[in-house]
Amino acid sequence: MRKNLIVVSLVALFVSFAAVSFAEVGIQFRVPYQGVTSNSDVKSGSSGTSVLLTFDIDPSTTVGILTEQINYTEKPAAGGADVAGKYNVNAIRVSKAISEPVFVGIDLGTASFSGPVSAQQAPLADILGGVKFLSSKGKITSYLSVEVAYRLLTTSAAPTIAGGVTNFGGAFVSLGAGLTF
Repeated sequence: MRKNLIVVSLVALFVSFAAVSFAEVGIQFRVPYQGVTSNSDVKSGSSGTSVLLTFDIDPSTTVGILTEQINYTEKPAAGGADVAGKYNVNAIRVSKAISEPVFVGIDLGTASFSGPVSAQQAPLADILGGVKFLSSKGKITSYLSVEVAYRLLTTSAAPTIAGGVTNFGGAFVSLGAGLTF
């Protein structure tokens, strides 16, 4: 409940800033996919869903709030059945356009694990770059985006029963569709 109240408050804050300064506000729905992991005990192919709310502070600089849920599968250290888990990401994004379709950025935040053994939080950082395709001009702009990111994410203890995995970092690709207004 408290988390929802914070998200709603931040959305209201973004919209009020945009109304005052006539800047662009955006929302993007994304599908992140982790194809390469830093730890061989986490199977490649972790995926999830994501929402990114953005606010342009100038024509080439954007700040945003990222919420993401990632589902992963851990291979047990002692053998046996694979263990499924998930984590939720809440982060602040700062990105800068390098040219018309190309941008770079960073996400800083936390990941909350809800594994079968322990619930915990860990700091997270994403270093990313991407492009926006099919941008349309007008009062409402729609677009498709592709991002490539490297995630730095290490937990203090393994969040699942099988347990040895503490490094959930690796390379991600995110496909997104968004609107700015």
